[in-house]
Amino acid sequence: IAELLLTRTTAQAIATGTWTAITWTSEASDPAGMWASGSTATVTAPGLYQLTAQATWPASTTGMRGLRFLANGTPIAADTRAPVNAAHTAALSWITRLAVGDTLTAEVLQDTGGSVNLTSAALAAARLGP
Repeated sequence: IAELLLTRTTAQAIATGTWTAITWTSEASDPAGMWASGSTATVTAPGLYQLTAQATWPASTTGMRGLRFLANGTPIAADTRAPVNAAHTAALSWITRLAVGDTLTAEVLQDTGGSVNLTSAALAAARLGP
Protein backbone atom coordinates (compact mmCIF):
# COMPACT_ATOMS: atom_id res chain seq x y z
CA ILE A 1 0.00 0.00 0.00
CA ALA A 2 1.42 3.39 -0.99
CA GLU A 3 0.09 5.74 1.64
CA LEU A 4 1.67 8.22 3.98
CA LEU A 5 0.54 10.31 6.94
CA LEU A 6 3.08 12.65 8.53
CA THR A 7 2.48 15.07 11.39
CA ARG A 8 4.13 17.90 13.23
CA THR A 9 2.70 18.61 16.69
CA THR A 10 5.39 20.96 18.00
CA ALA A 11 6.02 24.56 16.96
CA GLN A 12 8.27 25.32 13.98
CA ALA A 13 9.55 28.89 13.57
CA ILE A 14 8.78 30.27 10.08
CA ALA A 15 10.75 33.31 8.92
CA THR A 16 8.87 36.11 7.20
CA GLY A 17 8.65 36.25 3.40
CA THR A 18 10.24 32.86 2.67
CA TRP A 19 8.60 29.60 1.64
CA THR A 20 9.81 27.13 4.30
CA ALA A 21 9.62 23.33 4.23
CA ILE A 22 7.65 21.80 7.09
CA THR A 23 9.91 19.48 9.06
CA TRP A 24 7.83 16.44 10.04
CA THR A 25 8.26 15.01 13.54
CA SER A 26 6.33 11.72 13.28
CA GLU A 27 4.60 9.33 10.94
CA ALA A 28 1.16 7.92 11.70
CA SER A 29 1.22 5.63 8.68
CA ASP A 30 3.95 4.74 6.18
CA PRO A 31 3.71 1.10 5.08
CA ALA A 32 5.60 1.82 1.84
CA GLY A 33 8.59 3.44 3.59
CA MET A 34 8.24 6.83 1.88
CA TRP A 35 9.64 8.90 4.79
CA ALA A 36 12.65 8.48 7.06
CA SER A 37 13.10 11.94 8.62
CA GLY A 38 13.09 15.64 7.82
CA SER A 39 10.83 17.43 5.37
CA THR A 40 10.87 15.23 2.25
CA ALA A 41 9.09 11.99 1.36
CA THR A 42 10.12 9.83 -1.59
CA VAL A 43 7.59 7.99 -3.76
CA THR A 44 8.07 4.20 -3.74
CA ALA A 45 5.22 3.17 -6.09
CA PRO A 46 4.24 4.95 -9.32
CA GLY A 47 0.71 6.16 -9.85
CA LEU A 48 -1.94 8.79 -9.32
CA TYR A 49 -1.78 10.29 -5.81
CA GLN A 50 -4.07 12.44 -3.73
CA LEU A 51 -2.04 14.87 -1.60
CA THR A 52 -3.60 16.63 1.37
CA ALA A 53 -1.96 18.96 3.86
CA GLN A 54 -2.96 21.25 6.68
CA ALA A 55 -1.00 23.87 8.61
CA THR A 56 -2.19 25.68 11.74
CA TRP A 57 -1.13 29.25 12.57
CA PRO A 58 -1.74 31.35 15.69
CA ALA A 59 -4.18 34.28 15.65
CA SER A 60 -3.00 37.34 13.69
CA THR A 61 -4.41 39.85 11.23
CA THR A 62 -1.03 40.81 9.77
CA GLY A 63 0.32 39.58 6.44
CA MET A 64 -0.54 36.51 4.38
CA ARG A 65 -0.32 32.75 5.00
CA GLY A 66 0.49 30.18 2.32
CA LEU A 67 0.67 26.41 1.92
CA ARG A 68 2.02 24.57 -1.12
CA PHE A 69 3.14 21.18 -2.44
CA LEU A 70 6.38 20.58 -4.30
CA ALA A 71 7.24 17.55 -6.42
CA ASN A 72 10.96 17.21 -7.11
CA GLY A 73 11.46 20.76 -5.82
CA THR A 74 8.92 22.32 -8.20
CA PRO A 75 5.67 23.83 -6.87
CA ILE A 76 2.61 21.92 -8.15
CA ALA A 77 -0.21 23.45 -6.06
CA ALA A 78 -0.52 26.38 -3.66
CA ASP A 79 -2.98 28.45 -1.67
CA THR A 80 -2.25 31.86 -0.15
CA ARG A 81 -4.71 33.96 1.84
CA ALA A 82 -5.08 36.65 4.46
CA PRO A 83 -5.23 35.39 8.06
CA VAL A 84 -8.11 35.86 10.45
CA ASN A 85 -7.84 37.10 14.02
CA ALA A 86 -8.14 33.59 15.43
CA ALA A 87 -6.06 30.43 15.17
CA HIS A 88 -6.21 29.54 11.47
CA THR A 89 -5.77 26.18 9.74
CA ALA A 90 -4.94 26.28 6.05
CA ALA A 91 -5.75 23.17 4.00
CA LEU A 92 -4.72 22.11 0.51
CA SER A 93 -5.57 19.07 -1.59
CA TRP A 94 -4.24 18.07 -5.02
CA ILE A 95 -4.22 15.02 -7.31
CA THR A 96 -1.08 14.37 -9.35
CA ARG A 97 0.77 11.58 -11.11
CA LEU A 98 4.08 10.60 -9.47
CA ALA A 99 6.91 8.22 -10.39
CA VAL A 100 9.19 6.10 -8.22
CA GLY A 101 11.88 8.34 -6.76
CA ASP A 102 9.87 11.56 -7.02
CA THR A 103 10.13 13.67 -3.88
CA LEU A 104 7.26 15.39 -2.05
CA THR A 105 7.53 18.41 0.20
CA ALA A 106 4.98 20.73 1.83
CA GLU A 107 5.99 24.34 2.43
CA VAL A 108 4.43 27.25 4.28
CA LEU A 109 4.74 31.02 3.92
CA GLN A 110 3.94 33.96 6.16
CA ASP A 111 4.82 37.64 5.70
CA THR A 112 4.08 39.37 9.00
CA GLY A 113 7.47 41.07 9.11
CA GLY A 114 8.81 38.75 11.83
CA SER A 115 9.10 35.07 12.67
CA VAL A 116 5.83 33.21 13.43
CA ASN A 117 5.49 29.71 14.85
CA LEU A 118 3.57 27.17 12.82
CA THR A 119 1.72 25.39 15.63
CA SER A 120 0.94 22.05 13.92
CA ALA A 121 0.77 20.44 10.49
CA ALA A 122 -0.03 17.21 8.67
CA LEU A 123 0.65 15.72 5.24
CA ALA A 124 -1.15 12.77 3.67
CA ALA A 125 -0.38 11.06 0.38
CA ALA A 126 -2.55 8.23 -0.89
CA ARG A 127 -2.00 6.28 -4.11
CA LEU A 128 -5.32 6.17 -5.96
CA GLY A 129 -4.20 3.82 -8.70
CA PRO A 130 -1.58 3.08 -11.34
